[in-house]
Amino acid sequence: MEIASDSLNEGIRKILLHDYAGAISDFTRTIEAEPDNVAAYNNRGYARNKLNDTSGEMEDYTKAIDIDPLDETALYNRGVAKVKLRDFLGSLPDLNIVIEKNSRNARAFYYRSVARENTQDHSGAIADILSLLDLEPIFNFPAKWNYPDCEEIHELIRILTECNKAIDYHTLLLEPYHKRAELKEAAKDYAGAISDYTKIIKLKPGNTETYFKRGKLKDWDLKDYPGAIEDYNHALKIDPEFVEAYYCRGIAKHSIGDLKGAIDDYNQIIEMANQLDSEDIGEIDTFLDLTYFSRATLRKENGEFQAAIDDYSFAIQLNPYFSDAYSGRASVKFEMKDFSGAIKDSTHAIKMDKECSEVYHIRRKAKMELKKF
Repeated sequence: MEIASDSLNEGIRKILLHDYAGAISDFTRTIEAEPDNVAAYNNRGYARNKLNDTSGEMEDYTKAIDIDPLDETALYNRGVAKVKLRDFLGSLPDLNIVIEKNSRNARAFYYRSVARENTQDHSGAIADILSLLDLEPIFNFPAKWNYPDCEEIHELIRILTECNKAIDYHTLLLEPYHKRAELKEAAKDYAGAISDYTKIIKLKPGNTETYFKRGKLKDWDLKDYPGAIEDYNHALKIDPEFVEAYYCRGIAKHSIGDLKGAIDDYNQIIEMANQLDSEDIGEIDTFLDLTYFSRATLRKENGEFQAAIDDYSFAIQLNPYFSDAYSGRASVKFEMKDFSGAIKDSTHAIKMDKECSEVYHIRRKAKMELKKF
């Protein structure tokens, strides 16, 4: 036991002197005397890392984890080693455990953000960066760690750091709040995003875009439809020609069962479009096919089948590749017993979207009904 302790301490001393080969020899003696010494495996793994012995390093960290599956040091070191070896997916279980055990390990959040970004978990990566900067507002990047795999992460850290600094020192600037809110929203930190949007509104109450963004977040992400409608109302009070706000408010009203209110909003967009020349239609054109489609869906729910077909037809006229409009029109034609028309529209929809199972079902039912005649 004394031999193990002495050689472990000597190995640590040699690491401090950058005598990594000598340290490895000392840690090996510790392990020979005490095979379950987790600290010896961790330190030998570290020394092997310094000598670029990647396989030996991983072997030591894994052995330490075999002895103690919850050893934070070994899990962290192995997770980081896997990130640097570009085994991003493999690094996540180790780093997840580290963060569960110690939510103040800023470096673990950093390396997990790199792993998440490189496994297409962009929102998770941003969430980790937000946690990292809460712990270390001025983060010092690891030395000699500037690989292409983490360029995006480094840029996000830089942007958020600048936003936080600007907010701390220049509280009347709106752009940092906007940028930070958008990143928080991407990270699914909806409460944090709403807090930043609310701060902007307090600083500049007439900010239409911010009311709208906060409304969309409440609408799409939190399903707080009354709260979303309230924000859309504010946006439209400031800018009565804000087309997207009418459209989104119509969707939100539909979600709470206010079908008349939803149709009124869609009617408003269509009326605005009808009052403009084709060259001046601008932003309205972006939502016009969706507006006719959404109004058609409501009319279908109300049993106004011919009006629904007219709206679906307008949507298709505006966007000939609108598969959902063909599918919607097919379902209404089926209800009206126009089975040939339902088959034709279903076939158009399937050509554009082969994954839509519902439209196959409509076409199959229409064909069966035709056989009866």
